[in-house]
Amino acid sequence: MTAYITYIDDSWSRGRVFTLGGYLATREVWEEMAPKWCAMLHSGPSKVSEFKTSDCRQKQGEFKLWGDKDKDRITRTAVDCVTSLPPPGLSGLAVSIAMPSGFESGYGRKISEDLAFRYCLLHYLGLVALFASAAFNANDSLEVVIDEKSGFRGVTDRVFRGICSAVGLEGATHRWAKSHADWPLQVADLIAYETAKEAGERLTEGGRPVSRALERLVGHGQHIASCCFLEDYKEHVMRGQQEAVNTILGLPCLYASGHEWRSSAQWPKRRWGYST
Repeated sequence: MTAYITYIDDSWSRGRVFTLGGYLATREVWEEMAPKWCAMLHSGPSKVSEFKTSDCRQKQGEFKLWGDKDKDRITRTAVDCVTSLPPPGLSGLAVSIAMPSGFESGYGRKISEDLAFRYCLLHYLGLVALFASAAFNANDSLEVVIDEKSGFRGVTDRVFRGICSAVGLEGATHRWAKSHADWPLQVADLIAYETAKEAGERLTEGGRPVSRALERLVGHGQHIASCCFLEDYKEHVMRGQQEAVNTILGLPCLYASGHEWRSSAQWPKRRWGYST
């Protein structure tokens, strides 16, 4: 029996693009990666308790006093920890959902965030199930570890088993953890942050090039990310959860290993509610 674990974290971009991203691998692969990741935390000008990608990129928290060269170096090392693993290594999965204009405040924001988290989790686990159908054996197990966010915990505890049943992962278990104590969540944070930035850039059709870190990650092993607008996903779910599951592979592709960047994979055009 092989034990698989997927670690999931969330990230925001431009204040309105919500992303869930993470990695799936066997327990043995995570254990193989552990020494390199832990050594990385000691490799900078000062030891850090965890690698938080947003803090590092923006020179906040434990990275506040770091120079640009130091923060760029540790980011490259973090990516190296992923890309240096021999096959099958880690499988990267992500989904981004864009909120409508004007959702930013009030009770509507909380409702939108809960819906986005639920739909992203449905889609993410649908991608895991797709991988499982090809790679898992009958006796293999799956554990889902989610970065602890108090605002989402009640939602996930209520719906997790229903989502797993809908996508064919009935035997999966889940738990919440904190990234400083469960280091693979820091790896999930890396892909979630980089994907959110790319999704935000694509939504607004900005001129920022694809980050080198994301290019390197997606260029190694299996990576896939999808994107959609909240109302589009809501329309699918309102027709029934099973139909939503059936449309998982029909969502626009944000990126995929082996495919050209920013070619035919673009955000669909939307009505006025999503004006940028």
